[in-house]
Amino acid sequence: MLICDGFGTHETLEILEHCFANNILLCRLPSHTSHKLQPCDIAVFAPLKVAYRDNVERMERGGVNSIGKQHFTSLYSPARAAAFTRRNILAGWSKGGLFPFNPQRVLRDLQKPSGPAKLVGELVARRTQDSTVPMLTTPVTPVTPVTPVSAEAFRSLQDLIIEQDARALEDANKQDLERHLQKLTRAAQTSIARNVLQQERIQFLLSVDNEAKVRRSTKSVVLGKAKVMSYEDLTAARTRRMEKEASAKKKTRGQKRKGRAQVTNVQGTGTETASPDEPRRS
Repeated sequence: MLICDGFGTHETLEILEHCFANNILLCRLPSHTSHKLQPCDIAVFAPLKVAYRDNVERMERGGVNSIGKQHFTSLYSPARAAAFTRRNILAGWSKGGLFPFNPQRVLRDLQKPSGPAKLVGELVARRTQDSTVPMLTTPVTPVTPVTPVSAEAFRSLQDLIIEQDARALEDANKQDLERHLQKLTRAAQTSIARNVLQQERIQFLLSVDNEAKVRRSTKSVVLGKAKVMSYEDLTAARTRRMEKEASAKKKTRGQKRKGRAQVTNVQGTGTETASPDEPRRS
């Protein structure tokens, strides 16, 4: 059996013919259910991403500014070993209700219908037990509190929970709830402060990168005899110098060959030169 999602390239004619020829049962998962039914998506890929991200952050703290292809193997191998464990793999099959086979393991985690759909379901269930049709009632929609995004908002939400929601609790339970909320609020405030610092650092790095882009895109400007040169100008100047040196060497070798040919011609005439102390011979 080969289990796959509903991606189009998984169900081509060639793949189906190969499965029929080799006695392979091709099982297709329903659309938009891989996060609930695919074992790797359920219990393996999330720990893999966390472990890989931790390794990347550890390398960055060690002084590596950019992660390249040469770092991938050293980062991915330990992350895979930490995520692809027997326990995680078996947990993925079990939580997906595939092995052991238990569809309720998935259905009980799905969000139950609300509003009109829920009322219709209750109505149908009651009609199977009673012949009378009950009156439909308008469901009460609970008020969703505003999600806090600042430290002050967390503090206000904490006071609201302690003053209103915990009013019916006993004194001991109310104290425990108050202590837990205080810890939660401190953790949230710390996280918000850290996020603000990270955003400021990101903005600083973006400004530095934008300045570098401007410098790279600036054309060469000639100021009298001086010139602002880019890396491309330097490469072109180096190439011209190498060509000039090669041309000079070629010219020098040509002059040496011409000088040797003249000496050969003089020797072929049979004339010799003698020093002033020696008599000339012909």
